[in-house]
Amino acid sequence: MRRFIEIAYVIVSIGPLACLGLVIAQTEGSLVSGIVIGSVIPLLALISLLLVLTGAVLIFFARRRKDRIWHLVLATLLASPIAVLVGLAWLFG
Repeated sequence: MRRFIEIAYVIVSIGPLACLGLVIAQTEGSLVSGIVIGSVIPLLALISLLLVLTGAVLIFFARRRKDRIWHLVLATLLASPIAVLVGLAWLFG
């Protein structure tokens, strides 16, 4: 069960960046593009933050069991850019 949760986490952690890439790749200057970006970014930031927190917990427990954690660390780093950017924008905005 533990291995299944880790594999699912690694797969799901790609989602926020893939969605962000699809939103940014829309036609520039269109009204729909601006509306979609404005409505999707907060949701992606929340999902990204939850994935980063989940990754930190999984890394902590894997480290205590002396298991390999490189796949969890890479998945957490992959899920973190949106949460970091939104956090910095909120902090300095």
